[in-house]
Amino acid sequence: MEYRPEGFIYSTDTNSRYLADIDGLTKAMEKGIILEGKVVLCTSSHDLIVELPCAKGIINREEGKEKERERGSRYKGRKDP
Repeated sequence: MEYRPEGFIYSTDTNSRYLADIDGLTKAMEKGIILEGKVVLCTSSHDLIVELPCAKGIINREEGKEKERERGSRYKGRKDP
């Protein structure tokens, strides 16, 4: 799977199309397509709230940390809070 820099796909037509409704989100998930949304809040427990046109998303802190480990963190040497 190819990971691009943050923000690279945010404004693309493909990203917008998949984020437009729940059916699009489901199709993207089934196909393994990476999408981007805007983080609007970091909670006191460090979960990220993502604003999507059709829903609100929550990225659990632990899940986010696991994804970073899987692909190799770009913050080498950084200590967790």
